Amino acid sequence: MASPTPVGRALLSPFLLHPRALLVALLAGGLACLPNGTTTTTGTGSGGTGATAGTTGTAGGAAGGSTGSGAATGSAAGTTGTGTGTAGSGSGGTSATGTAGTTASGTAGAGAAGRGGSSGTTGAAGTAAGGRGGSGGGTAGTTGAAGATAGTGGGSSTVSVLTNRYDNVRNGANTAETALTVSTVGGGKFGLLYSRMVDGHVYAQPLYMSGLTVGGAKHNVLFVETEHDTVFAFDADDPNASTPLWMKSLGTPMRTYPGTENQPVVTPYTVSCRDMYPETGITSTPVIDPATNRMYVVTKNFENNAYHQRLHALDVTTGNEASGSPVEISGAVPGTGEGGDGTTVTFDPYHHMNRTGLLLFGGNVFIAYASHCDDDPYHGWLFAYSASTLAQTGIFNTTPNGQWGGIWQSGMGLVTDGTDIYFCAGNGDFDAAGKGAQLGLSVARVHLGASGFALVDWWTPNNATAMNMQDYDYTTAAVLLPNPKVIVMGGKDGYINVLDPTNLGKFSSSTNNIIQQFSVGGHTHGSPVYWNGPSGPTVYLWPESSNLRAYRFNGNKITTTAVTSYTGATPTHPGGTLSLSASGSTAGSGILWATFTSTKIDTTSGHMGDAWHYVVPGVLYAFDAGNLATPIWMSTTNKTRDDLGNLAKFNAPVVANGKVFVASQVAPASDVATVAGGKIQVYGLLP
Repeated sequence: MASPTPVGRALLSPFLLHPRALLVALLAGGLACLPNGTTTTTGTGSGGTGATAGTTGTAGGAAGGSTGSGAATGSAAGTTGTGTGTAGSGSGGTSATGTAGTTASGTAGAGAAGRGGSSGTTGAAGTAAGGRGGSGGGTAGTTGAAGATAGTGGGSSTVSVLTNRYDNVRNGANTAETALTVSTVGGGKFGLLYSRMVDGHVYAQPLYMSGLTVGGAKHNVLFVETEHDTVFAFDADDPNASTPLWMKSLGTPMRTYPGTENQPVVTPYTVSCRDMYPETGITSTPVIDPATNRMYVVTKNFENNAYHQRLHALDVTTGNEASGSPVEISGAVPGTGEGGDGTTVTFDPYHHMNRTGLLLFGGNVFIAYASHCDDDPYHGWLFAYSASTLAQTGIFNTTPNGQWGGIWQSGMGLVTDGTDIYFCAGNGDFDAAGKGAQLGLSVARVHLGASGFALVDWWTPNNATAMNMQDYDYTTAAVLLPNPKVIVMGGKDGYINVLDPTNLGKFSSSTNNIIQQFSVGGHTHGSPVYWNGPSGPTVYLWPESSNLRAYRFNGNKITTTAVTSYTGATPTHPGGTLSLSASGSTAGSGILWATFTSTKIDTTSGHMGDAWHYVVPGVLYAFDAGNLATPIWMSTTNKTRDDLGNLAKFNAPVVANGKVFVASQVAPASDVATVAGGKIQVYGLLP
C-alpha cells in the first residue's frame, strides 16, 4: 500500500478471502491507506598492506583512498610504501586471509598518520581496500577478499552506501563509522555543514560512493534522486561544490493532482490522495553495483499521453544510460484477479508505484510494487531483471486470483539471505486453505530459478481477516537478524513478529506458528534497527505515537522489556525513522539517529504533524545507542544553524565517513502547484 488510511478493508470468502463485498458497506470513503550494500575500506595513513580478509576469496579490487595533504603518491605497483602507517589487522568473518596487494613507494607527507579505522561489518566477498589517510604517504594496495571488514591500522575507514538501509538484510546500521562517536557528536562541535538543493521531493534514500573517479578526479560522491525523475551526483566533501558533478533527467514524471481522498479518481485529478504530489518520478531507493559502476533506478513517467514504469542502468561516473537502458517494466500472470480479463492479470503502470528499495544480488535487480494511493485495481508485484542485459528474468503476483497485497514496506528494501528473497505484503486477499495461493497480509519467501519465481514459504497471521477490516497491514521489511537468522517485522497492528526464515509458519486459523509476537503500542514504519553492541545484540524501535526503545535480542527471541528508552517525544505518522552508526561494537561509538515529526515539532504548518497527508516540519535527533534517556544532539537546539526543514517521511538518515545525510522536502505552494523541491541536509563535525 502506498500510504496508511483510516478505514479498514474486509475479507469474506472462507478460502480465497475477498475484501470487496464488505468494503462497500464499510467505506465512508475508500482506503488510504552491493550485494552487501555498505562496503568498507581501510588503509594506513601512509601506505601499508591491506587489512586481513573478512571472508575467503580472491584479491579485492578497490584501490586505496586519497592520501593526506603533502603526500606524494607512487605508481600502481611496487613495494610497501614508506609512510608511517602499518598494516591493519582485519576483524570479523572467517579465518581465511586474502592476498594483500602491494602499495606504491611514495614519499610520506609531512603530517601525522590518519586515525586508525575500526572493524567493519563482515559480508560477502567484496572489495575492502586501503582507506583515506590523514596526512600520511603512499597509496594503499589492494587487499584480499573481504566482506565489509576494515583494518585497524593507520587510516580512518571509508564506507560506500550502495543500497537501502546499508545492506541486503536491511538492519539499518553502518558499523564502520569512526569519526562520529557519542563524545564527538555530543561535544558541541556537531552541526549542519551544508545543504544541496534539488528539483523535486526526495523519498529515495541518498546513496554514497567513496573514491569514485568522476571527470578525471577522485571524489566521495553523494547521489540524490527526485520525484522530478532526476538523478544528481554531488561531491560529498566540499561545502562550496553546490554544482553537481553530473545530473541526469530520466523523462517526464507523472503529474499527481490529488482529488478527494478515498473516492474514485475523476478528471482532471490523477490520484485520490495527497501523498506525494505534485509529481511522482523516482520514489524507491536505487541500488549501485560497484563492480560495474552501474546504478539501477526505477522511474514512473507520463509521456505521449501514456503511463510508463522503466528500469534504468546508469554509469555512476557520468550519468549516461548503459547499453539497452532503459527497459519498460511490464508483464502478466495467469489469474482471475481484479483488473484482469478473467484469465490473465497484466501489470498496470498507472495504478502501481515502486516504493520498496531495489535489491541487487545473484546478477539480478529485484523490484517490488504496491498501489499508488490505494487506487484500484492493484496487486503486489515482484519483478527480476538481469543486471547485465536488463532482460526480464522473473515476474510474480501476490494476489493473481484476488486483489491488493501490495509490497511497499514503508520504502525499506527487499531482503535476501543470499539464496532467497523475503518481502512483507500489505492488506489483501489471502489463502485460508493454507496453500499460499494468495499472499495479501503475509510475509513471503520466494526463489528465483531458471524458470522464474517460485514460492518457497509464507506466513499469514491467524487474525488476518480482522487486520484487513481495520487496515492493519504490514509496513516494514522482513529484517534479517543473525546468529541464528531470524526475521523481525511489524506493521500497523502495533505488534512486532519474530519468524524463523526456514519455517515461516504458513496459515492457521487457530494459532500463529511463529517464534514470537509482542505489542509495541503503535504503527511501525521506520524500523527495526539492529546492532550487536558492547552490551550484546540490540533491536531499536520507535513506533508512531509511542516511545523510542531498545530491546535485547538473545539469538532467538527479543526480550520484551526495554533496556533503555526515550519518553521525551511521541511522534505522529510515521513514527521515528531510524539509522545507527558505530565503530564495530566499541563502547561509546554507537549513535542512533532518528527523524520524526510531532504536534510539538509542527507548530507552523497548521497540520499538527500530519505527515500522512501533508509536508510538515521535521527534526533530526541523535542518541547514545547505549542510553536512550536523553538525546545527545538535536537539530532544534541551534535551529538557526541546524534546522532540518520539512520531514521526508520513511527516508532514513545515511551515515558515511563522518557525515550524516538527511533528506528534506520543500512543500508545493498549493494543490494546483506543478513543481516542488527538495534538499539534502549534510551534518558533521564543525570546523
